[in-house]
Amino acid sequence: MVNSNYYAMDFLYVTPSHIQAARAGNVVHAILLYRRKLDRGEIPPVSTQGA
Repeated sequence: MVNSNYYAMDFLYVTPSHIQAARAGNVVHAILLYRRKLDRGEIPPVSTQGA
């Protein structure tokens, strides 16, 4: 992975569950939603100190 790391995401919108399969499904769904936004160019690049 050169320009993105969608594996280390913030899961604020994932509904907590005690069922392991449900948690895995939530993680995969969130990663794929992020990947779609990334592929479509909907996520602005992060710059440091205005560079």
